[in-house]
Amino acid sequence: MKELEYYFQAFKNYFNFRGRANRSEFNWFVLIDLVILFGLIEWVGFIYLLITIVPFFSLNVRRLRDAGCSGYWVLFYFPFCLYAILVNYMQIHLVFPTSLVILYFLSLIVSLIIFVFSMFAKSKRY
Repeated sequence: MKELEYYFQAFKNYFNFRGRANRSEFNWFVLIDLVILFGLIEWVGFIYLLITIVPFFSLNVRRLRDAGCSGYWVLFYFPFCLYAILVNYMQIHLVFPTSLVILYFLSLIVSLIIFVFSMFAKSKRY
C-alpha cells in the first residue's frame, strides 16, 4: 500500500477493533495525522482531532494486538486525554494546581511509552 492508502484505510476501518494492523499502517497514519494536525488553526485542529480520535484508537488496538499485547492497553491514553483537556482549561483561566500538572505529566509519560512500543514492536503472527 502507498502512504495515503494507509491513512484512508484507518477511516475505512473506523469502528473495527478486531484484527491486526501492521507497523506501516500505524506509522503512516500517525505521521500524516500529525502533519495535518500541526498545520491547522487551533479550533479547526480540535475539530479534526475529534474526527480522527476513533480511527486512532481502533488502529492502535489492532496494532497492539499485532504486537502480541492486549488491546486494553489503549485505555492508558484516556487519562492523558482528560488531563490534556483539563490543562487546556487551566491555561485559559490561568489556574495551575500543582498536583494536576504532575498527574498530567505522569500520564503523558505512560502514554508515550505505550505509543512508542506500538510503533516499534515487531509483529507476532501466530
